[in-house]
Amino acid sequence: MTTLDVPTTTTGVAQAPVAAPAASGSRLARMRLPKVNDALLDMAAKHGVCIRPVSLRRIDMDTGRTEVIDIPCGATFSDKCPACAGRAQRLRTQQIIEGWHRTDEPITTDPVSEDQAALLIQRAQLEFDRAAAVLRRCRSTTKWPPSTSTPTSTRSTPRSS
Repeated sequence: MTTLDVPTTTTGVAQAPVAAPAASGSRLARMRLPKVNDALLDMAAKHGVCIRPVSLRRIDMDTGRTEVIDIPCGATFSDKCPACAGRAQRLRTQQIIEGWHRTDEPITTDPVSEDQAALLIQRAQLEFDRAAAVLRRCRSTTKWPPSTSTPTSTRSTPRSS
């Protein structure tokens, strides 16, 4: 039987053609192997490890030794990193159980005191005076509006060719 023949069962139903085994070391054999990145991502997801770690350089101030450490990415969506998203969800669930959430918003603003209002007015006046000084300086160095007449030549004698 050749590779183009489709084998049939005794009931007459066609079976899928069986691919011939690829020679060891051939391109086809290498293409059938799983990719290393895919295998590493699968292993990381299986063990609950971050798949997108952030690399940070840590310098020991006493010895001057430098090392690179990886910290979890901290993603909250499972599309980006399932391990970090699961960890964030468990943390938020625990915080809610412990009562870290509030039913009302805290009021954190205090009313403006007289001293603060006076400082704001003084700063606004200083900013206004500075802008006016810059504008005066710009007007003194340039002529406004520009003249429409053509400039005259400063040479007294015409040029000879």
